[in-house]
Parts: sequence; C-alpha cells; structure tokens
Amino acid sequence: MRRRHISVLSFRVKPEASHEARRLRFGWPLLCVAFLLLGVAIGLHRTPQGEPVRTAGRPHPPPSLPANFVAAQSLGELVAAPVFIPDAPSASSVRMAGDGTTPGYSRPPVRLTTYKVQPGDTLSAIAASFNTSTASLAQLNGLSSPDRISVGMELSVMENASGVVVKVTEGDTLWDISRRYGVSIAEIEKANNLDSSQVLNVGMTLILPGASARSVPVVSRSSSFRWPIQGSLTSGYGWRTHPITGKQSFHDGLDIAASTGTSIGAAAGGTVKHAGWLGGYGRLVIIDHGDGLETRYAHMSSIGVSTGQSVSAGETIGYVGQTGDATGPHVHFEIRKNGRTLNPRDYLP
Repeated sequence: MRRRHISVLSFRVKPEASHEARRLRFGWPLLCVAFLLLGVAIGLHRTPQGEPVRTAGRPHPPPSLPANFVAAQSLGELVAAPVFIPDAPSASSVRMAGDGTTPGYSRPPVRLTTYKVQPGDTLSAIAASFNTSTASLAQLNGLSSPDRISVGMELSVMENASGVVVKVTEGDTLWDISRRYGVSIAEIEKANNLDSSQVLNVGMTLILPGASARSVPVVSRSSSFRWPIQGSLTSGYGWRTHPITGKQSFHDGLDIAASTGTSIGAAAGGTVKHAGWLGGYGRLVIIDHGDGLETRYAHMSSIGVSTGQSVSAGETIGYVGQTGDATGPHVHFEIRKNGRTLNPRDYLP
C-alpha cells in the first residue's frame, strides 16, 4: 500500500473590516468618477462662441463697445460683427452757415428775409416762427398797428434776433451808429459780416440786433449833452446779465470801454456835486446840471475835479479806470432826472 501525502491547508480568518474603513476604501473612486462625469457634461453643453450667455436670474449686460459702434440686427437675431459709424463732428468744430465767426450751435445767424402773409397769420405768430419780436417786425415794416397786416402782404423780417434796420447816411461811421443805437461795434460787424477796416457806403442797410424799436433816436445831433469819451459801447441801458454776479439786473447807464488813463469830459456844463469813492461805482464824479438833471461818471482811475467846482462841457473831470465793480477799464455813464435814471441815448447825439 502506497502512502499518500495529505496537504492540510490552513486559513486564518481576518476580522471583518469596520464600516468606516469600507467607506474610505470605496468613497474616493466614486468621487473621482463623479467629477469626471461632471466635466464631460460641461464640455458637451458649453455655450458656442459669439452667443450671449444666458443664466438664471439677472441677465449679463452686453459687452461694452465704443460709442461709434452699434450691433447690426437681421431678422431679429444679433449679428456678431459690429457696424462702424463715423464719429459725428463735435459742436466746437461746426460753424453755422452764414456766420463765419460763430462756432458751434450756440447762436444761429442773424439775417433779413421776406415773408408773405398767409391766411390766419398774426404778427405775433410770424414773429415767433422767425425768433424775433412783434416790435421789431412793426418797426421794420412801418406798421403803426400789429393788426394792419393782410393776406399776400410781404414783410421784411429780421430772423433770429430783435432789433432795427438802418441805412447809412453821409458821414456815418460804425462808432456813430454804435453809440447812437446802443449796439456794440462787434455785434454790428458780426450781424452784417463786416470787416473792421471796411468803409460804410451811403445807403448801405445795416442790421442792428438788440436795438429796441423804442430807442430809435428822436433827438438831433445838437442835443444838450455830449459823449464823455470816445470808445467802445460794451453795455447799454436796461435789463442785462450782470457781468460779475451772473444774475439779471437793471443797468442804469451806458458802459463805454477805453484804455486806462483816457480823459473823461463833462457831458454838459454844471457844478460838481460829488467827487470821491461810492461803493460799486468806485471813484465817481456827479455833476449837477440844474432843473433836476445830473450825470454820473464811474470807475475812474483818478478824479480831476473837486466838490463844488464849476465845469464846462468837455472839460476833463477824471480818467478812465477799473475801480469798484468793474471787469475792465471803462466809464459807466448815467443821466438822472430828479433821482430817476434815464436812457442816456435819448439825450446824446
């Protein structure tokens, strides 16, 4: 009998793994698989380039583009390529037609035109449509009443301003017309496209914007008062925007600009009532001409007379300056009657 070898296998049973160990063993692989699937899903559903991203909640604003680009639109769908629109010219680079000196859109040109009256027209409606005043229309067309217009009548109209129109007479200069009507030389040149060196021809028509129809002189050149200096009329009598405060205020006289130190002459003979400093007037001379009339000369650099002194017309009473409330060298000239201010233009040649 052959002896057989019997092999005995022995096993050692390990104790069962704890629940925590099993969770750690199988948790990490499952987490990795989950991240992988999430990445694939995101890749498959990625938004195509050029299409706006849509998300729940507040929409994303479109990308910023320069002001001169707009998105083209076709059949309700946005086209990716922007359309270029050339830059619009800035206001400072645009000049109004007919006005070679006024930049931008700040002020339309003043011009004369003709209008034929239509059925239903009134003088006030015509004035409003041309940005002028009824007084200006009436003066320009010799109308004594605004009701005296009829269908088919042709009216001369000052467009974009109110004022008067005058014809140059023999001996007239821009200085004469400027001081006579209270309109600065610069405004006259601008409204009529005149060169500063241009000679005025007799019979030439001039537009005087800002001159009131009520202020057309009715006095002759032989008036009892004379101009205190010869210079540039920079501000007339009446309501204006104050050059210092910027507020609307009434201007009691005329401002005539001239170089500092220019001699100032008495507008008429009389007695010096005041010679010295007076508030915003600065250095001021007041002359009493009798009958309740007096003249005032303000902002002097120095005074050449004293209180109580008698002066004759044209006699030097002081010198142009910039004292008191003044923005430049000039003389502020007033005429008063019993304490009330008068328009000096009604008393000057």
